[in-house]
Amino acid sequence: MGLDVSLEAEQKVRQLYVEKFESALLKPVDAELARTIEGLHAGSSEQEVSDFVKLLGWRIDLLDNRIEGGKAKPLAPYELPSGQAMSMAVPGFESDLMKYYGQTYSSYLDWVENDEGLKEQRLLLQARLGKVFSLKGSDFKWLVDWVDSNPEVQPVTLRDFGAGRACILKMRFRFPCLYDHRTQDAY
Repeated sequence: MGLDVSLEAEQKVRQLYVEKFESALLKPVDAELARTIEGLHAGSSEQEVSDFVKLLGWRIDLLDNRIEGGKAKPLAPYELPSGQAMSMAVPGFESDLMKYYGQTYSSYLDWVENDEGLKEQRLLLQARLGKVFSLKGSDFKWLVDWVDSNPEVQPVTLRDFGAGRACILKMRFRFPCLYDHRTQDAY
């Protein structure tokens, strides 16, 4: 009997956490994000665009993992967005709060039971991500800033394409001086 009461209490605490997180944090933050994203334009800096791409992509990735039944892995510091997009969107939000937001959001995803609500969140975030992508048209200079700000992204070399030197010789391409024949890296 005592164990049943304890399990019921735990379930109630989880439900209360989810309700309070949604009403006090998630919905207001998402409303501010939506307002800020609507205010972005083609003249927005590449860094701003890349910050929003990383934030939205991070949230979508966590939602995908949760909806598909995966247990959320602990968030490593390099996986979290920098917090710059949140600082731009949410008055008073400091970038160093991002780790706490990441932890609370992860707990929310672990405890929420409404998969339909999560799917709706994902659709809204995907639409916002599409809006951000559309800002620069075919100009992907912001992608350089995004890659530069992500330490987990590895540089691309010709070696990544498998064939290496043999492929280069068969195609008879000449590479500019930024190609290192010794390591087969292109810079």
